[in-house]
This record gives sequence, C-alpha cells and structure tokens, in this order.
Amino acid sequence: MIILPDTLWSRLLDEFRWPRKSVERVAYFDGVSAGTDAIITTLTFPNAQLEKSHFRVPPEAMSECGAHFRKFGMVRVAQVHTHPGDWVDHSPYDNQMAYSQHRGAISIVLPKHARKRPQLKDCGLHIRSVSSWERIPPEKADDVIHQIPGLLDFRRKR
Repeated sequence: MIILPDTLWSRLLDEFRWPRKSVERVAYFDGVSAGTDAIITTLTFPNAQLEKSHFRVPPEAMSECGAHFRKFGMVRVAQVHTHPGDWVDHSPYDNQMAYSQHRGAISIVLPKHARKRPQLKDCGLHIRSVSSWERIPPEKADDVIHQIPGLLDFRRKR
C-alpha cells in the first residue's frame, strides 16, 4: 500500500500546468518505506527533456533528482507522467524508459496532460511484474495507492 497526501496530488496537478505547450510532463513521488508500505512525502521534478510524444530523463538529471535519498533515508515510490489524450496505458517507450524495471515499481499515467485535473481513478496505474508492466483496474487503484488528507483545517471565523 502506498499512502499519498492529497495536497501532493494537487500540487502535482498545479505544476503540470507548465510549460503550457503540449508536451509530456514527468515527476516522481518520493517518500519513506514502512515495511511493505510506502508513504509519499516529496514531489520531485527532474530536469527532463519534454517532447510532444515522450519525455527523457538523462542520466545526470536522474542522478540529480535522486541525490536526496541517502541523506534523508528516502526512496522513489512512483513515476508520474502525462499523455496528450485519453489513453493512459503504457506505450512500448514507456515500458522501456520507466524510472525502474524492478518488480513492484509504480508508474502513473495522467490523461490530457493533466489539464482537466484528473483524479487518481481517472489515470492509468501500472505496476511492474517480473517480466512486464501491468495496468491495475481502476476499481483496484485504491488498494495500491490510498489518498489521505494532507491538510485538515477546522478553524472557524469569529
């Protein structure tokens, strides 16, 4: 199970508004491991090359956006990227160029470059098996990634 504060999801969608041109965008959810579970604490944007039909994170950019792992005892929990239309499956390029090929790696694909602020259930949630990437059915997404409140405000006007 992965725990995702809704404030980080919202911030991801805010950040994916830029650049305004129609290119794929990429980010990573980083956090801490808690046994077989993970808690997302940090949203990381690599210095990626953003193109119309794909993105590329050069090795030096991948190294740069993972430098905080050892210092803070963190791990990469998931990759998030956009597609231009409604299709949220993995392309062969996505399969090959994902941040990890290790079993259990998570990749989330957002439709329409996230412009319509999709909910997690509207996205393609993919998990790496031993030999391939497999899409999790939308109704099972909450079994893999559970969103929790990132901010609760009970203040009242006086």
